[in-house]
Amino acid sequence: MRPFFKNLLPGSLLISLLIAASPLPSLAVILDVAIKKNFDVIDISSSAPVTITSKCDKEKRVQTGIIRISNLTKGFLVGGKLINCDDLLFSSQNPISVAGSLYMGSMRLIKGKTRGALLINKVELENYVNGVIGSEMAPGWPLEALKAQAVASRSYALYKVLHPVPGKMYHLENTTASQVYTGLANSRSNVPVAVEATRGLVAVFNSEVAETFFHSSAGGKTADITEVWGGGKRPYLISRPSLFEHKSPSDRWMLVVKKADLRKSLQEAGYDVGPLHSIRLGRFTRSGRANSVTIRHYGKRGKLTISGTEFRHLVGYRKLKSTRFSVYPGRGKTFMFRGRGYGHGVGMSQWSARGMAERGRNFTQIIKHFYRGVEIVRIENLKLPK
Repeated sequence: MRPFFKNLLPGSLLISLLIAASPLPSLAVILDVAIKKNFDVIDISSSAPVTITSKCDKEKRVQTGIIRISNLTKGFLVGGKLINCDDLLFSSQNPISVAGSLYMGSMRLIKGKTRGALLINKVELENYVNGVIGSEMAPGWPLEALKAQAVASRSYALYKVLHPVPGKMYHLENTTASQVYTGLANSRSNVPVAVEATRGLVAVFNSEVAETFFHSSAGGKTADITEVWGGGKRPYLISRPSLFEHKSPSDRWMLVVKKADLRKSLQEAGYDVGPLHSIRLGRFTRSGRANSVTIRHYGKRGKLTISGTEFRHLVGYRKLKSTRFSVYPGRGKTFMFRGRGYGHGVGMSQWSARGMAERGRNFTQIIKHFYRGVEIVRIENLKLPK
């Protein structure tokens, strides 16, 4: 196997054409994924020796066992040895262990822009997808649902590489801010099967990689992207029926919030509000989500109106599971919320994908249902920027 490497900028996109025995070659895309941010001490290890390369002097050092890394004012203390450089690369023939998780690829250690250090996993796209699927979807779910998740996660990741955020040192985070990524998947599950079966496949719209958002469940109907984040409309991210979600534990939910707690959250966000009186929802979006929330209070201005998306953020994403909710006066000094679905509601509903797979739909049908007008193509057939 002889790789041909080509650097694509911006976004430090590294693409290599792997010439394999298979009649269908695949493109390997290297991602930069933030594993740990703003830390001062961390331990890493590998079952094989770890090579540490300093960007400052190109010197290579080899260590074994558990390697403790301490962030210093200048440079790092690595395994008890001072390396006077703010940019290090850790590589090994075997996966690298960080905080109990194993990761393929290498680890880049750099100084954070504000405080602490930043650890970035430099990992090939297919290995990354393998580590995402089992974290974002239950490994025991139907194979076609896992395949759909693989295509969605791969497309989302490639979109982020092709559209980097200026000044950011990485493409993705390992949390729900991007996609949950916990390293190597359980090889005994269907996850590696789903990844291999869809290897190199991404969703594209008008010949461009689609930003394939997804969420847990939509409460019967997904949201148009403009309903949640505003901005320009995207034809493939429109509201769609989200059926067969009844098995989701968040299909219907209830939440009770103390008025004092909500007021505190509003004040911490910079809003000058007095004791809360009532909440009124403005018009709903076409998918049935709260477009605006008006909070009446006994303060100087008397009322505050914010978007449904911001209101959910202030209450807490894990508490107020979606913006598809109604609000009622609760007992005592509380508000009671009743809602449906879990997540922002844009793109593919994972629970609906499971239901569709259980009823015989394949991954292509699932992807094309939630992302209208997309085609599924192999990465090497794309016209990527040069």
